[in-house]
Amino acid sequence: MKTLLLALTYLVGIGELILAIYFWATNSKSEIRRVMAILAFATAGWGITNAMTNSEYSLVGVLPFVFGALLLTAMVHFAIVFPYRKFTFDRLHVLGLYLPWAFFSYLLLWTRVVVADMYLVNNAGYTTGGSIFPAFNFYLALLYFLGLGLIIWKLTKLEGVAKKNTMIIFFSLLIAGLPGVFFAIFHFMENVPYNYLYGPISSIVWLGATTYIVRKK
Repeated sequence: MKTLLLALTYLVGIGELILAIYFWATNSKSEIRRVMAILAFATAGWGITNAMTNSEYSLVGVLPFVFGALLLTAMVHFAIVFPYRKFTFDRLHVLGLYLPWAFFSYLLLWTRVVVADMYLVNNAGYTTGGSIFPAFNFYLALLYFLGLGLIIWKLTKLEGVAKKNTMIIFFSLLIAGLPGVFFAIFHFMENVPYNYLYGPISSIVWLGATTYIVRKK
């Protein structure tokens, strides 16, 4: 079971890296494709580093948290620009969206206020939260539900094919994103074996649906 889950996680991660390269190389002038490239890259990084905690926790350290926060930030960015903007969102707003991620990444990499300690138990990486770990988890949950909320709001404004495509993305994000939210953010059912791998594996569902739709644009 463990070997299968690890293999699936690495395969999904490699596939998502290929998608990131594809979206950036095919049309980097399209904001939607640039955001998709960031989203795919962050999702791949989140999955691969989660899998690496199985044996190389001291090497990857807090990187799953860094990539996970980037993933959710890019998800919000995608929700804003797809299929098109419904309000002003210029470069300054983009900077404001990604600044909290940069701030938390600095704290994760250079301090112990978010993650105080990291350790291995039965070849799986675990963390001890620092003083602002609950605030960090709240920030991650806020990003996820903000992204879903933006898509729901857009569904009330869209019609035709645009509404249909956005609906597909919404349900793929909702269904496939829940394992990552439950296990990585809310820490539900921590006794489930290898629960840290279910989120990365399920990410292929919503990333696959999003890729299918964006490729048609």
